[in-house]
Amino acid sequence: MLPFFSIIIPTLNEELFVKKILGDLAKQKVKNFETIVVDGNSKDKTRQIILTYQRKIPITLLRRNPPNLPLQKNLGAKQAKGSYLLFLDADMSVSPSFTKAAERLIRNKKGLVFQPYLFPLEKDEYPEVSTVYPLVNKLIEFSQNFNKPFSAGPAMFWERKVFLTIGGFDNIFGEDHQIIRKAHTWVCVQNFSPA
Repeated sequence: MLPFFSIIIPTLNEELFVKKILGDLAKQKVKNFETIVVDGNSKDKTRQIILTYQRKIPITLLRRNPPNLPLQKNLGAKQAKGSYLLFLDADMSVSPSFTKAAERLIRNKKGLVFQPYLFPLEKDEYPEVSTVYPLVNKLIEFSQNFNKPFSAGPAMFWERKVFLTIGGFDNIFGEDHQIIRKAHTWVCVQNFSPA
């Protein structure tokens, strides 16, 4: 059976962070996904750590040299088998019910592009940063009503066919904002949801 999600994680020297996101994925209540990690030729133990998680969750490890974030994401998308692509950063964290809730949201809303609200991992560690998240979430939500939508970048869900049809991420800085604008020109509206 094909996975509902292909979770794509670009990495470059992420040995301090990648354990957390892979551990979170291993704890998912619903295993409706495959994981594709595209490493940009890390010089630390990132790849070795990823390989230890292959016993717990289905992981495909790809390499891209030289590293290039948009091209790493696109390489993962081209290898994906899931109906939806989910792009996560290596330093993110997700709850054990994340994939279950995300699939339910997608099936209920029938969207092509989704962007969940983002929250800081530790509210008390950097309080000045924590206060920015609600503002950014509201600005993104508000931007969807105009001809210049934007995105926070991480944790974007795409219907795989739509992502590949519009050509994936452009090889530029700010590729996450650019792809939302590109999708908008194809009359794809981003669903921005707190759930």
